[in-house]
Amino acid sequence: MTLTRDSETKQCWSRRSVEWIFGVRVKILWNKPATHTRDCIFTLTPNIMDTAKLEAMLASGGDNALLRFTLGNVLFQQKKYAEAEPHLARAVELDPNYSAAWKIYGRTLGAAGKIPAAVAALTQGIEIASERGDVQAAKEMTVFLRRLEKLSADD
Repeated sequence: MTLTRDSETKQCWSRRSVEWIFGVRVKILWNKPATHTRDCIFTLTPNIMDTAKLEAMLASGGDNALLRFTLGNVLFQQKKYAEAEPHLARAVELDPNYSAAWKIYGRTLGAAGKIPAAVAALTQGIEIASERGDVQAAKEMTVFLRRLEKLSADD
């Protein structure tokens, strides 16, 4: 990728200014005034979808675990935990073997301050992920579970 420098705005631009790598939007920005394009940094920002479009899909009768998970995950990333919780709860209800939904559901409950419910969700998610052979999800949920247990022990 060829980078060029816009001296007025102090930004690096590629030919397309924004690249998509593995579904992640990459913005190219300056980290400091630079004389060389090698001093540019890449800032990764998640591709946060418009919740209105997802809610419209849901309203049109497309209720399924993937749609609910996606909507809950987007709301979680926007730190709208109270709004994300019912969508993620419905996602794990529709597909109880959806380990990624259990992980985000547990994290959402924890971030909302519902520690006992988060511990229960993560424990169930770890059990499901282990049964399905989803080792990475089980490890991540175990880390979040330990953090929650530590927080509840400190209180």
